[in-house]
Amino acid sequence: MDLLEQLAVSWCQGRLLLVWADVPFPLAERPLANPALEIGRWQEAARTLGLPAWPLQTLPAGPILSLDPTARLAAAFRAAGVPLHPVRTLGDVPAPGQHNLLQLGGDLAARAGLFLGWDDVRDAPSDPDKAHLLAEAGRVVQGGVALVLAPAPDETFSRFWRELLGPALRGAAHAFAAGPRGFAWPAPLVWLAAGLEGVRAALVAAAAAAPADLAALRRALNAALDDAALTRFCRDHFPAVYREFGGGVDEAALAGSTPPEALTRLRQAVVQRFDEEGLRNLCQDLGVDYDSLPAQGKAGKARELLAALDRDERLAELVAMLRGSLDKAAKVQQLLDYCQRHGLLDELRERVGTARLAVSRWPGE
Repeated sequence: MDLLEQLAVSWCQGRLLLVWADVPFPLAERPLANPALEIGRWQEAARTLGLPAWPLQTLPAGPILSLDPTARLAAAFRAAGVPLHPVRTLGDVPAPGQHNLLQLGGDLAARAGLFLGWDDVRDAPSDPDKAHLLAEAGRVVQGGVALVLAPAPDETFSRFWRELLGPALRGAAHAFAAGPRGFAWPAPLVWLAAGLEGVRAALVAAAAAAPADLAALRRALNAALDDAALTRFCRDHFPAVYREFGGGVDEAALAGSTPPEALTRLRQAVVQRFDEEGLRNLCQDLGVDYDSLPAQGKAGKARELLAALDRDERLAELVAMLRGSLDKAAKVQQLLDYCQRHGLLDELRERVGTARLAVSRWPGE
């Protein structure tokens, strides 16, 4: 299998991460005496920058980890009419089936999360928002491909890779780089001679082939299983998907002291699935007074709701309600996304295609 074929396979499995490595500003070697002044300089310089040299908006949808703090990528996507979902903080959840921009480089317009100096890079793994973005990037490339897109790489990028990106993406089976010939790419990056056009052609071909297969599987799932049967099917054969229906948490993990990562996943699920009115209704169903929660805004209210339920050992009730909050179409999409990401489409096709699906019944049914 050549390099482009590996890229296409990883994209089909949901294991391809694009790393936008265009770093427009140099980083300070020592902590700045006046960070606000440097941010102002960056904002002034950003006004003179054009759109990115490479049209990432022409690639099929997938996650993009960006070191660029400016709004140039967002502007390019907007100009092309292509949706781009920003993921900046711990409260942001990637949107399935879309381009997701993991803004590791921060948000220059909001003056937030910026790498002004190398001390910020060293501290990134201990910052909750940066750790969230790095963990999401690491999850995508586990066993897959990290593809660095760097039109004009320099020592700043190489240092970023050595000190932050390389360790965070070490679970990737392959790491490729598209950029100028002759640059000394840091290990283990392998230069991709085909460049962006070759990458685009391979991914577009893969995307053109994928929908027919997925559409057939979607029709088969909808024909074979009603909502309740689909839930049991996932519980019995794809337990990781079943856990995702309930916010990504196994009820067994809620016994005793709740792990912090379980609270984080539940909070993210609540924030993603409910608007403020929906969250108010969820609180009512749980017998919790929404207005008495000591926080403002949806994310804050969700955090305090989970804290209250955790204190009262009622998180399992929330998991059940989260599972019930998904309609059948959303469950089918999550199942397809998971199987595509993990190379399980053949297994799914085989299970759905059997004359009698081996779906056990709930106790007491």
